[in-house]
Amino acid sequence: MLDRRNASGGKDLRLERDTGLNAGANLGPNSDADSRPEDTASGLTLEDFHYELPQDFIARRPLTPRDSSRLMVLDRAAQSIEHFTFGSLPSYLEEGDCVVLNDTKVMPCRLQATRPETGGKVELLFVRRRGACQWEALVRPGRKMKEGTLLVLHGGGSAEVVERTSASTFLFRVSEPFEEYMESWGEMPIPPYMKRHADAGDRDDYQTVYAKTPGSCAAPTAGLHFTRETFQKLEARGVEIVKVLLHVGPGTFKPLKPGPIAGQTLDPEYFEATAETCQVVNRTRGRGGRVFAVGTTTTRSLETLADLAAGAEVAFRASVAAEGGSAAAADVGGGAADSTSVGGDGAAGVAKRVAPGDGAPSLEPAKGWTEKFIYPPYDFKVVDALITNFHLPGSSVMLLTCAFAGRELILSAYEEAKRTGYRFYSYGDSMLII
Repeated sequence: MLDRRNASGGKDLRLERDTGLNAGANLGPNSDADSRPEDTASGLTLEDFHYELPQDFIARRPLTPRDSSRLMVLDRAAQSIEHFTFGSLPSYLEEGDCVVLNDTKVMPCRLQATRPETGGKVELLFVRRRGACQWEALVRPGRKMKEGTLLVLHGGGSAEVVERTSASTFLFRVSEPFEEYMESWGEMPIPPYMKRHADAGDRDDYQTVYAKTPGSCAAPTAGLHFTRETFQKLEARGVEIVKVLLHVGPGTFKPLKPGPIAGQTLDPEYFEATAETCQVVNRTRGRGGRVFAVGTTTTRSLETLADLAAGAEVAFRASVAAEGGSAAAADVGGGAADSTSVGGDGAAGVAKRVAPGDGAPSLEPAKGWTEKFIYPPYDFKVVDALITNFHLPGSSVMLLTCAFAGRELILSAYEEAKRTGYRFYSYGDSMLII
């Protein structure tokens, strides 16, 4: 048994060392979790978040069972690292804490097509429904696509270009019922860095065990390590488990531009948070517990809610979703509707809530589109601990982890991960930042 002190909450935590992978590494003398001088300087550029990663470190298949992946525990206060397996995660939580998951479900949305007039092959990644018979998709190659171009999808479906919506996306008119067609003929959208085609195994592997609502074109990968047994252990320790919904789209994985970080934006992504989730998070924080966010998408959802609760004008726009609340079935229109939906009552313009009292803002249920982009420096208002994977250099998700732990500490941790043989990216190992 080992006493651990939480950097953010000041709690003593009893950690059972139930694996032999517990060698520690001290990354520096700084013992103040809030003292991150490298993050307070202005003018950070994308190049400040670069690191080298040989191809051999990229995981192309997941480990079995899921919780056998390695877990690097990064302590912000002690500036230290310890090594465990993911099955040890529940030992870091105690009664009164809560875990927040993203229960989006990945769609088998990568489809192969042919241009009938030329016989040319085209690959499409459908990212969201935009209305009746209309879906937006990334296209490769898309240079010669224009309005009216007809594609024949493998399996007998069709897709006709309605318009170009961005440099890399097009709006298509598709044959219905399109979701059923994707289930039968679509491939799971595993990332291209795996350098292989998706197969039947990815239907389960690239999906969390708690996935519920279809709508994502990439997995919330921090959740891939969880098993039913993980949740049983957490519940046995008195930890509450709740969920938000954020459909992962191009906003999460689209590369950022080289140069200054400030001024860059993310594409909007649909999210929801229920009254139950907000109540549990509020109650946890009110009694001194800690909020453990599973993944960067969960973190962005919670921090969007905090901004709304505090009355900040944030990059949030609400939209009326179709029955079932799935963004895959919502009419996105030009990106989002003008009306807001926060806590059940609508109002025009940007949603605002004023926090009661002097404490942290009290979260209220919301659903809509968030463009929340978190990068250093950033003051986290809800999340006390973060479970995440090892991310691509210069990606928006890596920047979020740097904002949470400090850029130099994360870069040092990544070097330690390479030195000790961790597996990187979507099917790779995990990190707990406390």
